[in-house]
This record gives sequence, structure tokens and C-alpha cells, in this order.
Amino acid sequence: MIAMHNNQPETFADTLQQAALGFLRRHQGEHLQDDQRLFERAVAHLVASFNASQAQAENAVGRALSDLGVAGHVDQQAVLDAAVRFMSQLAVQPSAQLRCTLTAEYVAGLYQLPLGLAQDISAQAYARLHPSTCYLDISRSNGELAMIHDPVRNLTYAVTVASLVRAMIRNRQPHLHLVH
Repeated sequence: MIAMHNNQPETFADTLQQAALGFLRRHQGEHLQDDQRLFERAVAHLVASFNASQAQAENAVGRALSDLGVAGHVDQQAVLDAAVRFMSQLAVQPSAQLRCTLTAEYVAGLYQLPLGLAQDISAQAYARLHPSTCYLDISRSNGELAMIHDPVRNLTYAVTVASLVRAMIRNRQPHLHLVH
């Protein structure tokens, strides 16, 4: 699957960096005194999961660690609140994609954040302004089927991952992120 931000295909390096950032966030609490071990585990994860070369994985983890360091010095709740305010005050109601893009650029510039992190925050702001009761049931989904649960109707929909990707790309949905 190609990861997307604002309908522009990410490079393999960008995909690796996003996956590394997710891995680091999930596992940083396990290695409070041993950054080198966390680095090595993240590199091994990218090599095994994405068939990346050692050099590609090390570069991606290094960039992700840098992003994580920047993110650690910013009050992300305050940034999210600012993103929600900005998005809700747009004079016109452009498409979801444009709203997220404008908000991400605003947040990145205002807080000096990496664009990937600003895009994540923008997507969270959009989700806060447009809540949904439906959710992806990860425990019942697999690589081919996404199980989407609607608790209001108590229904679960099985949707092929391929059809979701096609629909999101065709309908120009904002922020299709590869998360691992």
C-alpha cells in the first residue's frame, strides 16, 4: 500500500520515517535509559517489516528520532487546540483535503514542526470537528479485510482493504497514513 498525505504519494523513505516514528512512540517507554537499544529495535523492525536496507532503515529512524525530539518539546494538546480553532474559523468551507492542508501548513509554520507531524495533528483536528461513531476494529481486521464497526446500528462491515484504498484515492480523501 502506498501511504498518502494530501493525495501525493510518499516516497519509500517518507513511509519508512512515518513507520519508524510510530514504532518509536509505541516503544520509547520501554527504553528510558537505553536509546541505542530502541534505535536498533526500530531499525530491525523496518528491515523486517518493510524489507528496507540497513542504511535506509537507519536513516529513517534517525529522522524519526529528530521528529520525536521536536514533538517532545511542544505541547501537542495546545497545538491540536490551535489546529481545531484555525480549521473551524476558515472563512470558506473548502474540501476536507484543503482544510487539512491549510491547517497542517499553519501548524507547521507557527510551531516550527515537521510537516508530517503537522499533518497528523491536522487530521486529528479534522476528526475532532467531524466525529464519527464508526471505527475500524483492528482486532478483527487483517491484511485483506477491514472490519468497520458501527455501534449505533450494531453492525460490522467487512470491506476489502484494496477497495478502501481505491475509494480514498479516487475520492481524494485527506491523510491516508500508513501506520505500523
